[in-house]
Amino acid sequence: MKFFPDYSRADRLVEIFRNINIDSKIDLFEERDIQYIVVRDLSDYYNVKKLSIIVVGIALISYLLSTRGENHWIYFKKYALKNYRYDVDEILLKFVENSPSMLRFKDKKIRRIHRYIDRVIPLLERDFNIYSRNLLSFRDMLAKNMETNLMGKTISFSIKMFYYVLKAYNILINIPMSIPIPVDYRVCIFSILSKVFKNNVDMNNVGLYARILREKYANEIRRIWNYICSRINVPPLRLDTFIWTTVKYIIDSKFDLNQAYISFSKNFSDTGLRLGFRKILSIGV
Repeated sequence: MKFFPDYSRADRLVEIFRNINIDSKIDLFEERDIQYIVVRDLSDYYNVKKLSIIVVGIALISYLLSTRGENHWIYFKKYALKNYRYDVDEILLKFVENSPSMLRFKDKKIRRIHRYIDRVIPLLERDFNIYSRNLLSFRDMLAKNMETNLMGKTISFSIKMFYYVLKAYNILINIPMSIPIPVDYRVCIFSILSKVFKNNVDMNNVGLYARILREKYANEIRRIWNYICSRINVPPLRLDTFIWTTVKYIIDSKFDLNQAYISFSKNFSDTGLRLGFRKILSIGV
């Protein structure tokens, strides 16, 4: 199956996002994001540097999970609360070894954590004040030492989680527009259902098509969402939270978009957001 980016549809999404003033409402989605809630709750038990180092490490191995993403982060919260007195290295390694979300590719993830411990943590500890003020410098250092693509999903996601930690401590920082959206399963689902990629998908197989999109069209996905974000003046890492939250309701409804809209509306009373949800997903409009 082939997918084609539809920039005329992307322009329509830009119009919808502008009409609902999405730039002023991203904070609402971030504050309800389970990933942010976990980090915020842990901030009462950790100092900002230690929590940043741990959360970035967890983000680097948060791929191909064997549980849902929400459950992964809830388990991490319980684990981190129980073990907050331990050293960073021990917390990270024991989490990979024991978490039910880490069953897939566990050996590879353990090797990745060892690389992070050996190469990244010393630099993050030494230059934390630099990286907590400049996410591009942090991105470059992280990608270089982890020997991975600057634009890769886990690098972008790790930067987002670092931003969440800083936000939890009320440390304000600008997120560069040039850091792309993390191309994961949910972003691919949203790209299909919002029709920014041309396709004739069967709703019974959206999950399968999303995996194909993630594996073969990651660059195209990053490019079209960069295009959209640059026109609504919202960094891709922040719009990602809107997408991640929205797709949660879609997955929970088993891809029944009308039911997803009902669930979304129960949690978000803003009329503009509700209308935007319907228009983006072409529900009854």
